[in-house]
Amino acid sequence: MLKNVLALSVIILAILQGPFIYFYTWGLGALFLLGPYILAGFFLSALLLHQIAAKRGRTTKFHVIALVFSITIGATSLFSEAYIEKIDWHLRKNQRKEIIAKLKNGNLKYNPDKSTFYLEKFKYSLISNGGNDIVIQLGAKNQLTVTFFINRGFLDHYSAFVYTNDPDEIKRIENYIRLRVKGDNFKIEKNWYRLNY
Repeated sequence: MLKNVLALSVIILAILQGPFIYFYTWGLGALFLLGPYILAGFFLSALLLHQIAAKRGRTTKFHVIALVFSITIGATSLFSEAYIEKIDWHLRKNQRKEIIAKLKNGNLKYNPDKSTFYLEKFKYSLISNGGNDIVIQLGAKNQLTVTFFINRGFLDHYSAFVYTNDPDEIKRIENYIRLRVKGDNFKIEKNWYRLNY
C-alpha cells in the first residue's frame, strides 16, 4: 500500500514539476518554492527506492517503472524550460492575440499613465508569468508594444514574449537580436518576438 502511494506521488510530482517551475517560480520566490518541491520529490523517490529494495518479493513492475519514470521526467523537466515555453506559446498564442486586439480596439481599458496592467486572473490565468501582469507602451503614433513575461528573473533579468507594431521598436528589437545570442532572442512571427533581457 505504501509503495503504491509513493509511486503515484512521485509520478504526479514529476509530471507537475515542469509546469510548476515554468509558471510559478520566479525571482526570490523560486528559492522558497523550488527548493522544497525538489526536496520533496527527492525524498519520496528515495523512500520508494528504499521500499523497493527492502521488499523485493512484493515489488511489482509498476513500482520500478514509476521510480524510473519519475526520475527521468523530474530530471528532464529541471532543464526543459525551453520546451515548456514553446508549448505555452502555441497553446496561449490566440489568447495573447485576443488581448492585443482588445487593446487596439479599446475594449480592454487601462490607464495609459501606468505601463503595467493586471489581467483578469480567471479569464487569462497565467498568460504572463510572475503575477499575470503585462507591460503596455504606446508609441508616438499610438503604436502598441506589449510585454508578456515568461520569466521575471532574479533582480533585473527577465524574458518575455513581446508584441509590437511600432516601427522604431521593431528596429530596436531586431538590432538587439542581431547583437545578442540568437538562441534566447528571436522573431517568432510578424510583430512577435521572444526576448531575454
